[in-house]
Amino acid sequence: MATIYDVASLAGVSASTASRILNGKVLGSPNAKKVREAAQQLNYFPSRAARRLRLQKSSLIALMVPDISNSFYVRIARAAENLAESNGYNLIMLSTDDEPAKESRYLQAMVSEPVAGILAVPASKESSYSLALERGVPVVCVDRAAADEGVDTVVMDSYSASQACVRYLLGKGHQRIACISGPEGVQTADLRVAGWLDALRLHTNELPDERLVTRTEYSRIGGYEAANQLLSNDDAPHAIYAANNDLAFGVLRSMVEHDMLPPKVDLCSLGAPAEHLLPDVQIPYVGEPATELGTIAMDTLLQRIMGSTEPPVTVNVGFKSHLK
Repeated sequence: MATIYDVASLAGVSASTASRILNGKVLGSPNAKKVREAAQQLNYFPSRAARRLRLQKSSLIALMVPDISNSFYVRIARAAENLAESNGYNLIMLSTDDEPAKESRYLQAMVSEPVAGILAVPASKESSYSLALERGVPVVCVDRAAADEGVDTVVMDSYSASQACVRYLLGKGHQRIACISGPEGVQTADLRVAGWLDALRLHTNELPDERLVTRTEYSRIGGYEAANQLLSNDDAPHAIYAANNDLAFGVLRSMVEHDMLPPKVDLCSLGAPAEHLLPDVQIPYVGEPATELGTIAMDTLLQRIMGSTEPPVTVNVGFKSHLK
């Protein structure tokens, strides 16, 4: 099933420009012909046109994320909101705190309203959206997959991105590389630990010291406390791989307090490290394609809202390396 991102890429314009042209919001654009030809070639139907064929009255779309203060999810939300707004929908954002019970309560509330559709970052690998699907409310998962086989999914390859970070640190000559990742049972956290483990095992032909991996909440305080424990040991790691941007922020704070900033102990992050007070400290990282994830997920959801009956798809979006 083609997305607005596919149309934009083929036409050589941005996704927002393609959406505005196809929905009649841009008149006389020199790109209009290219966009319409790309849409026809890919058999893509603008959401605005299809919307008239539907009886769906709600103009609300819900986005459920683990933490609305995390810049990664804010960027996903912004991209999704831009596309939703251009198609006449309003986005509401809810924070589940990665708590399945809270996610379930929100899901029940959104289905009761009802909303036109739901974008969701599953709180756990057991997360199910069957209630929404049974009520005719389409769901698209973003960043993480769900247990439901009938749900479209838009993700980044966390396993490969994790391996890229670890290979970078190995390339700098480090052997004792610690991993700080999110809670067990959270798909991205599990995949990032697996990537760390396999990268080290392939390099050394043996399992890494189990004391080098820490599972904690995906938060700054989680990263800070995990790094405190690692850096306080006599056998502190040579480098730390932080599995998301907030964890990296917390690790940096701990490094400052222990006087172990890079290059004393190197740090690599999956996700652009959040703004910090150390502008002279450059942290290598693998970037998460938040804008692409948000845009593709919302476009997929809009097509479901408009009645698409194509089989569920899983879209893998490539990561962006900022490893020097």
